Amino acid sequence: MDPILSPVALQGLPSLKFLTVQYRDWSLEPQLCHLKTWLSKMPLLSELNISLGYQLGVYANSVPPTVYRLSLKGVMAEFKALRDLAQSVPDLLHLHLDLCFHNKQSLIAEIPHLFPKLQSLAIRHYQLPVEEFLGLAQLSHLKHLVILDPTARPNSELMDLTRKMQIQTNYRVNVVNFSGPRDPSACFYANY
Repeated sequence: MDPILSPVALQGLPSLKFLTVQYRDWSLEPQLCHLKTWLSKMPLLSELNISLGYQLGVYANSVPPTVYRLSLKGVMAEFKALRDLAQSVPDLLHLHLDLCFHNKQSLIAEIPHLFPKLQSLAIRHYQLPVEEFLGLAQLSHLKHLVILDPTARPNSELMDLTRKMQIQTNYRVNVVNFSGPRDPSACFYANY
């Protein structure tokens, strides 16, 4: 967790373009989060990958606007934090979104409004309403949609949704069903 590295640990790297932070677990102590300080000293950062750690709201406003590729795996979030993040990175093009939510408020339906420039998106489909899934077709620049649910083969319902998405987008969107090994930083408890 952050106390291992000081708030100024990355200060000598202002030209850093790629940063991956893999926490061991979740932390509910925002006063210990150095990530927001690290990010505020990286004006050229273009790719940011965060797994677990602190709630998104602790550092969402600190993500540099230069970030165009973002991966959030197992990060705890509220809708307001995601909205703040969207304001911080208005030109985001690639998003891997595998969040843990404190409540069941739907978020996927808001993605086209929050991140309208997305070209690729990775999300979970688990119990996602059909309307919300197909609503992602509103992302006019979207080319790749990755479904992160780790199944050996997609079920017939998901295959049907995939076909509908492709037809609705005139086959502009390539939908890929991820079938790799379980990601240890993925958040599954939020689905139940």
